[in-house]
Amino acid sequence: MRFLGLTPDGRRRYAADYGLLPPIAGGADPTSDDQVDQSSDDAREYENTHEMHLALDNQAVESGSVSQRYWLGFRFRNGPFPAQGSTIIVAYLTAWVYMASEDDANLRIHAQLVADPPTFATDDGDITGRARTDAYTSWVADSLGVGWRDSPSLVAPIQELVNAHTLGSLVLILKPNTDVFKSLRFRMWDYGDHLSAPKLHLEWTEGPPVGQPAMRRTGGIPGMVYTGRGSW
Repeated sequence: MRFLGLTPDGRRRYAADYGLLPPIAGGADPTSDDQVDQSSDDAREYENTHEMHLALDNQAVESGSVSQRYWLGFRFRNGPFPAQGSTIIVAYLTAWVYMASEDDANLRIHAQLVADPPTFATDDGDITGRARTDAYTSWVADSLGVGWRDSPSLVAPIQELVNAHTLGSLVLILKPNTDVFKSLRFRMWDYGDHLSAPKLHLEWTEGPPVGQPAMRRTGGIPGMVYTGRGSW
């Protein structure tokens, strides 16, 4: 069991008390590479009617007027995920852009502000109706080209999410902008051998849950504060 140190009143404290992950070899920060792995974990919604589209091998997020706009949702369920109070260092979405004629990004990426969001359903509005982080990442770029493409940094929305929750799964919501029509088409889990489904990469520094002060170690270097990263 991973011993963290003593509290000021002499009690022993362990990593499990704070929901911390085991240390990574060499003291590195925890890392997660997750991928959509079932048909109902990627979906599209038509904003004008809120009709849901699931089980398609490719889908596009489309911006412009309300009659043109399509939202996408991606759910990641395998983790590992950061505990509440962790500090997000790196976060980005990687998706396979499917067509050179539909490779223009004009959207915002939010996280769903829920600890363990469910998979998508055919109920109308199952993407637009989900609570979203206030923070988002703007992805506006033309001519991305075909193949795996990384989004801009998602640190801001993921940080807002882990400030509020310890996660059991994570949903990204791709919300189209409203100014001009552009389309960005991705391969989904249902395509071929399923290896082209969207991916999520996370790196973070462990921390105690919000409201729990960092442990102050007695002995060793006077005044050293344990932050949850690596070892003493």
